Amino acid sequence: MTQPTAIYNDFAGLATMRAKAAQNSPETAPEVTREAARQFEALFVQMMLKSMRDASEVLGEKKDTSYQDMFDEQISLDLTKEKGLGLADMMLRQLSVTTPDNKADELK
Repeated sequence: MTQPTAIYNDFAGLATMRAKAAQNSPETAPEVTREAARQFEALFVQMMLKSMRDASEVLGEKKDTSYQDMFDEQISLDLTKEKGLGLADMMLRQLSVTTPDNKADELK
């Protein structure tokens, strides 16, 4: 099983996932798809955190947010590590309906 990306800037983990996806094997496809959906969910959570932080700023002062952005990126990965918000599961269900293998089941 692919180890989930634990740090927001884990480029080696992303390269491994890309290599497994390029193999296009039936054994690795579900785990790569699941990890991609989880990372999409983490990106969604990160954007949500950033929007909430931007909305909470009072008087519109500009401040250095580089550490805050790094924290948001890491916390979004941690929040989606286990069950998450359910967005990744919903995406996987939607993708599994439209795969060519399930077209026959869909027509029944």
